[in-house]
Amino acid sequence: VLVLRAINYKHRQRIIELLVNQILMKKSGLKILVMIGGFLCLSVSLLHAQLVTNLTQSTTHGTDIQAAINTATPGDVIELSNGTYTISNTIDVNKSLTIQGASEAGVILNAFNMTPATNSVIRTNADGITLRNFTITPVEDPDPMNGGDVGYTIKAMGNSGTTTPNSNLTLENITINGAERTPFDIHGIDGVTLTNLTANNTTNGNGINIAGSTNV
Repeated sequence: VLVLRAINYKHRQRIIELLVNQILMKKSGLKILVMIGGFLCLSVSLLHAQLVTNLTQSTTHGTDIQAAINTATPGDVIELSNGTYTISNTIDVNKSLTIQGASEAGVILNAFNMTPATNSVIRTNADGITLRNFTITPVEDPDPMNGGDVGYTIKAMGNSGTTTPNSNLTLENITINGAERTPFDIHGIDGVTLTNLTANNTTNGNGINIAGSTNV
């Protein structure tokens, strides 16, 4: 807490101007109080927190990624601000959307304790999906001695229930650390663009598995 006192009007105005400018440049939590003649004149708090925003619709959804997907319209862009998001259930991307983080290193999807562990962290099943700019901490295997008891981290699926593949999947600037099973699993998609994907410390399977897909 910073407390300043000013005597005359000119000084008061200048101090307030400088403090507001400083606040706007801050990226982390900050609270500034300006005291003038013993009276509180300005109180500003800035808190850095995770936030899910539909940029197309200018709506926010707290930290609930699935809620943002459910209320989105095909073609929308959903952005995650920097921070760690706890993932308890599979993120189901079932419409044409772009889901992007503010930065690859700054946005962490932590699915370590997700249940059931056999589910994927992210599952896609639609045309025209783009995922980019985030890092995933995969599910912890409840029985690591047996192996294979966890789901794929990102499971990109073909068009379920039909013989027509989904089309136009883009995965870009994504890091998956410590997956037991193949981190990137892509099956039955026509038109796949992969850029700057990183799979570190994978213990079973392949870093990327692509099957039944064309135009990769």
